[in-house]
Amino acid sequence: MSLSGSILCNSISYAPPRIAYIRTSVPPLLRIATLVLALLCVRNGYAQEDLPSPTPALRISSAGGLLVAGGAADDMQQVCGTIGIRGGLMFNQRLMLGAQLSATSTTFTGSGTIAATDERTLQVNENGLWAQYAVTRSRTIQPFVGLQLGWGKATWTRTGAARDNGTRPGGDAQVLRGISVISPSIGVHFNCGTWFRPDLVLGYHVVDGIELNALSSTVMNGPFIGIHAMFGGFRP
Repeated sequence: MSLSGSILCNSISYAPPRIAYIRTSVPPLLRIATLVLALLCVRNGYAQEDLPSPTPALRISSAGGLLVAGGAADDMQQVCGTIGIRGGLMFNQRLMLGAQLSATSTTFTGSGTIAATDERTLQVNENGLWAQYAVTRSRTIQPFVGLQLGWGKATWTRTGAARDNGTRPGGDAQVLRGISVISPSIGVHFNCGTWFRPDLVLGYHVVDGIELNALSSTVMNGPFIGIHAMFGGFRP
């Protein structure tokens, strides 16, 4: 082979560079610990997916206050008023259970068989149980539904010109016992403080047991609107 051919062969020949590999040794104990840690992480991840959401702890507090309401009676022909007190327990700021004392009264003049000069007052005194349940968990405004079950008596009193002469006011009153009252309602809680909460209530009175010749048995049935001023432990 000529000198020029040898130079050409040497010029096109190429040798790849050698890569040096550095071999490191990991202690067997460290390998085992890493493997165990990885397995534990995977296991805990699956376990957390299967766990149910935590249930909030039951919180019980007490509250009580004054209720004032106005409504209609005698087929929407009369105006009646209610005043009373109530108190009870609250569960998780949503469910309320308690007792109530209240009186609802209205005055009749020239109604039905009552003469125009005769003025009479019908008052229903009741005591009973009530329940309210807030349908949301909002901390500011909570709509609720409620139900009140009561029992008591009704007093029918002549206060006008037809009252017997010489009889003290209310002395000729007729008392009807065994009165029952059912009052479903809806309303809104206004959570404006940790110790005070006003409620706006709309409802309907269903009164049974009134048996008077001058009035119908449903004379005290009718809608009402009221405000409850409640004091207690209204924690957020």
